[in-house]
Amino acid sequence: MRIALLVLLVGCTIPERDQAGPVIHIDLASSFQDVGDTSSMPQFSLDGDLQYSVMVTINTTAGTETKQDSESMFPVENYTATFTVPSVTFPDSPYTSDSFDDKTFTRTNPLIIPASAKGQSLKVHVDATDSRGLASNVLDFSVALM
Repeated sequence: MRIALLVLLVGCTIPERDQAGPVIHIDLASSFQDVGDTSSMPQFSLDGDLQYSVMVTINTTAGTETKQDSESMFPVENYTATFTVPSVTFPDSPYTSDSFDDKTFTRTNPLIIPASAKGQSLKVHVDATDSRGLASNVLDFSVALM
């Protein structure tokens, strides 16, 4: 009985597979300043401008699944990007995207932050899921408005 059970367990192997969720990064560009989630001290300066105008780009790397000798790609399908500054309301804006597995999403309209917000911070939150529903890394950081 023990030998039959051992043979049964050895004969039923499950193929190995390795799964990874997507990876996201964000780039925020204002005038001649460019900051993102990897910036050590992100900040924007007015430098004489009447307002901050921030273009938003979300860069993604598709999730993957490796089974034996094959790899499948799962692009980002859903994402959430929120931006907050006290007393400032940002209108909704669509994002355009390319059709690659590693998609880039670009906000159609810039974030407009009035000069009166100088001295405050722009709070940024971004998360995403791939076409399987696996979650990405989560981005939460602040950009000083100087």
